[in-house]
Amino acid sequence: MHKTIIFDCGNVLIGFSRLKLLDVYVGGCQKDRDLVDHAVFDNWDVQDSGVPSKKYYEMVIKNLPERLHDSAFNIIFHWKEQTWPMPGMFDLVKRLKEFGHQIVLLSNMPDTFTYDHDDIPVLKYFDELIFSFPLGFAKPDRRIFEYTFEKCHIDKSSCIFVDDNENNIKGAIEAGIEGYLFDKKNPQKYIDFANETEFI
Repeated sequence: MHKTIIFDCGNVLIGFSRLKLLDVYVGGCQKDRDLVDHAVFDNWDVQDSGVPSKKYYEMVIKNLPERLHDSAFNIIFHWKEQTWPMPGMFDLVKRLKEFGHQIVLLSNMPDTFTYDHDDIPVLKYFDELIFSFPLGFAKPDRRIFEYTFEKCHIDKSSCIFVDDNENNIKGAIEAGIEGYLFDKKNPQKYIDFANETEFI
């Protein structure tokens, strides 16, 4: 039976780690790491809900000494360069698409990714890419799920949402669809689940 599978992106299709970003763009000084960590990541999600990254950077550096401005800039504008493909997910998405499922991306993302994602090969298999930034609201807000259902003509009874964030899964369930909590430390668990349920 063909269905719609809605995927999150970060830590489902591509790996992302704030610790790796601190390693690469700040270094080993714990004091500097703590300063940048809090200044950059405490309010990171406002970018997903429509605050441009340029404006967010200006907000962040008000809370940082000048020596750390470049570190903040690199994390905000170059974080995507430090991501990696989630093992096995490219091949799975490709097979799901070839099998006939509708494949949709629903991702909370800042403008730095929303308008610059051509270098993520797995996304070429998606029927629709929906990002939170241009909408001005993000998961788990019910509005973004309802927007997705309408835009992609989704039958809720034959739809599953895959995300690594439990709150987002709860939001999907409240919006009327099935949810699967993805384990970013063990992608094979979902791959095995999909192989058992989506190809029959």
